Amino acid sequence: MVQLEIEGVFVDLYEQDPIKLNFNIEDIVDVAIQSEYSRQFRVPATDHNYDVFKTLFDVDGYDFDVTQKREASILIDGAEFRRGEVRLLNVYRSDATNKVDYEIVFLGSTKNLGSKLGNKTINDLDFSDYL
Repeated sequence: MVQLEIEGVFVDLYEQDPIKLNFNIEDIVDVAIQSEYSRQFRVPATDHNYDVFKTLFDVDGYDFDVTQKREASILIDGAEFRRGEVRLLNVYRSDATNKVDYEIVFLGSTKNLGSKLGNKTINDLDFSDYL
């Protein structure tokens, strides 16, 4: 079973629409290019998810803060598979079914590593704690 945990809270997922990850592994010299990310996917606006998204992403109806990102983990059968962050991309409402969905994307930890390193080279890193 695949689960998504955002800042310690499990989110309800659609069982028929699993999270699909893309892995991009390039030359170690260019760490900024290495990343793992999900395709955009939707989660249902259940009562539980509504409370989670309203709190974590400042969702107010269909308006939300697009700059918010939150720590998250993808778990498979209860074991952590990937750690990273999620961003809320959109809120959808179907007039036909009156159903609301949240569209999010998962960015893996290697994306964060490249972001943190920026333009630094291996010589710029401080390894004094490990000597």
